[in-house]
Amino acid sequence: MSVLGLSRITSILSTKAAIVEILESTATLRLLPAMFRGLLSVCLATTVLLTWPLWQARDFPPLLPVADLPQCNFGWPLLAACGLLAALPRLGLATCWIGFSLAMLLDQTRIQPQVISMLMLSLATINWQPGVLVARASLASLWLFAGIHKLISPAYYRFFVPWLLGCQWDSAAGVAVASSLALGEIALGIGCLVPATRRLVAFGGVLLHLAALVLLSPIGLEWNSAVWPWNLALAAASLAIVLPWGGWALGECWQESPDWVKAWAVGLLVMPLGYYVGIVDAYLAGCVYAYNTPRAFICTAFDRTDMGGLEKILNVPLPPAPRLFKAFFLQVGRAGTWVEIEDPRWCCGGTQSWEWQQDRRGAPALRPKKAVRLGGRSVDGVP
Repeated sequence: MSVLGLSRITSILSTKAAIVEILESTATLRLLPAMFRGLLSVCLATTVLLTWPLWQARDFPPLLPVADLPQCNFGWPLLAACGLLAALPRLGLATCWIGFSLAMLLDQTRIQPQVISMLMLSLATINWQPGVLVARASLASLWLFAGIHKLISPAYYRFFVPWLLGCQWDSAAGVAVASSLALGEIALGIGCLVPATRRLVAFGGVLLHLAALVLLSPIGLEWNSAVWPWNLALAAASLAIVLPWGGWALGECWQESPDWVKAWAVGLLVMPLGYYVGIVDAYLAGCVYAYNTPRAFICTAFDRTDMGGLEKILNVPLPPAPRLFKAFFLQVGRAGTWVEIEDPRWCCGGTQSWEWQQDRRGAPALRPKKAVRLGGRSVDGVP
């Protein structure tokens, strides 16, 4: 190798070492929460703007409230709350949590993983150790289970690989890349709990999420713009949350947190397991790009339409939860139509069909649709 080549390599390594030294300096670590809070407020606000119809009162797609309460537009109040988070951290944090939580109660379509994740991460930005504990648990759980869900999902290999790489899903290269990505996320989730690997995790997280951002952006696939800000926030969280992380497991903030916060943190770490027994929604369990979630189809005697078409209107899909599929269909269904819900979880009954009807008072209702046997095979009422 030439002297010039060695000189360039030495220069690059020196620059990298200088960047790492700056990021890990005491002054920078003290500034990280404030810088991260500013970026997070921008990312939350940008997410609201990119999904603006989602946060407004609307006729279609129908709202799916937890209770029948008066509706209102949340777009501008949420933008104001995001600005308050940057300017007045504690008041802004409380306002963001109250605003987004109320919006989700009034429409469960708004229970989107990027919003929930960024709200959790925001708890680490106000110099409050219990909040740091919850943010750490949320980040570790997201990485760990996002990888686990992918690794054990057959559909992840069957659909993700051709979409991403343009090759056969069962090719050696495709399986290797897909498995490596899943194992990489698992490694980040476990590695951030181990002091010796945290620096590697911090920079690995930055690389992973910036690569995802570029891939999904107009530079790459130009797809799913609703999660672009989230990937930027997760890349920043890899530095702001992981680099200052001290001690084993969840770190020194464990001792400084009350019991209810410890229970919250542990719950975040184990809650995704509940997805496989049907007690936790996919978006609360870290199911992202794993292709292991329920799907729903609105059916007639002549047609079968995927319920996932909301992305064209709201820029986000309907959260893949059977209860929300049924609530949605209850409002849009008509006589002679039914909804088929395909659930890949072994405990959730496979494919189930529900028929739209009216009760004695004329109110819409659903009843299980019985299969009929035609020509020796079972068909859910298809003539």
